[in-house]
Amino acid sequence: MDSSEQQTEKITRYIDGELTGDELKDFELLVNSNPALQSELQNFELAKKAVRHYGLKQQVALEHAVMMRELRGGANTPGGSKIIPFLRYTMRIAAVLLVMIIAVSTYEFLSVSPKNILSASEPYALSIERGAEQTSAIEKAYAEKAYPNVIGIFEKETQPAAKDEFLAGASFLALNQPAKAVRAFEPVVNASTTSPYKEDAEYYLGLSYLQNNEPAKAKTILEKIHGDKDHLYHDRVSYFTLLKVDLLMLKSGK
Repeated sequence: MDSSEQQTEKITRYIDGELTGDELKDFELLVNSNPALQSELQNFELAKKAVRHYGLKQQVALEHAVMMRELRGGANTPGGSKIIPFLRYTMRIAAVLLVMIIAVSTYEFLSVSPKNILSASEPYALSIERGAEQTSAIEKAYAEKAYPNVIGIFEKETQPAAKDEFLAGASFLALNQPAKAVRAFEPVVNASTTSPYKEDAEYYLGLSYLQNNEPAKAKTILEKIHGDKDHLYHDRVSYFTLLKVDLLMLKSGK
């Protein structure tokens, strides 16, 4: 069993409540530190909800019972006659699985929103100072989550640095002002010189576009991040993330 299969098995056991003790603690620590695993776990949970809603398990059990009765009924007939009930069973299960796929797709379509597409939608966490000898006033305000103060400092600057533009954008986003966040992040992303905050700004610009009901613009950025394995936020943008963005575009008509 490869690592991917082991991870899938562990996710399934976690959702079914089969992990206990240290194994449960270790898995939850791993989930908290791995955005990609958080996204995968979320998709498994959505699938389970859809399956439970449509009673897939009961339906499969019923079809299995029907097949077994048919097979037992044909026990005294030539072996070839058992093929038909087996094929019937297979077709029934395929139909049930199709219902499950439709159920999951419907659930995803109805529940998708800008806020639940990306698992890491909380405000950016400023952890360490990047290269400066002293923490600036805007960094200090951001670290204290004084977002209005961050914006106040930023708006007084005549030539803000990329770091200040990024922290201002993150503050606007934290205050649920995505349109202003977009205007702050875009200069960092589009600057001719590369900033240490460029990749941060790309990810949070994508998030801002989603919050601002511009999923098509968000998709362009998120596709770029997903396609770049060396990107700082690559693990946060999965195939399912892009699929949810497509659903949001379909749902919103944009």
